[in-house]
Amino acid sequence: AISAIVDVYDAMTSDRVYRDGLSSLDALKIMYEWRGRDFQPELLEEFIKCIGIFPIGTVVVLNTAEVGVVRTLNREQRLKPQVVLALNSDKTPYSSLRSIDLVHDTGPMGKPYEITRVVPPATFNIQPVDYLPVRTMA
Repeated sequence: AISAIVDVYDAMTSDRVYRDGLSSLDALKIMYEWRGRDFQPELLEEFIKCIGIFPIGTVVVLNTAEVGVVRTLNREQRLKPQVVLALNSDKTPYSSLRSIDLVHDTGPMGKPYEITRVVPPATFNIQPVDYLPVRTMA
């Protein structure tokens, strides 16, 4: 059922005392290999559509060597979410938060931004929640 998919995904991507969590992309790749055996293929496909290829909060490295956190998904172009830049190309923190849209914005050399890899937050000691908008309950 869908609850099993959600539970396994959460377990695989969460940091534990004995290991760091996998990146969302790595967890989804493994789970996709298990479809048909451990998960109903249709449910796993729907789960991936719902959370996206790069779920909100995913830490990504861009083709500019900058590091960011996925802020919002793009339902039409799933490989081009909005990203909040966290670290410069030399891996020093930005002094203020800057959000970029991978569909429209270009990097320092005028080339379109692209995600080159997904990394666990611990790789750069980033807390994704620090880069996401705060939502208040009304």
